[in-house]
Amino acid sequence: QVDIGWISATDNVAVTIYNIYRDNVLLGSVAMNILTFTDKTVQANKIYTYSVEAGDAAGNKSLVRKSILVT
Repeated sequence: QVDIGWISATDNVAVTIYNIYRDNVLLGSVAMNILTFTDKTVQANKIYTYSVEAGDAAGNKSLVRKSILVT
């Protein structure tokens, strides 16, 4: 499994959701007060890229996703 975490995002409207992507495909979403995600669907000896996108109450999404590479 892969456990990822991030620091909370700030927004003038209020962040309501974080979308977690693996290899640019939406893997899951968590509420604004959750800053971790566990991917239990990984395979050994494979390379994955994860990114997290913040969304706010007005439906806006963050422009820049932070990516991490996991092997």
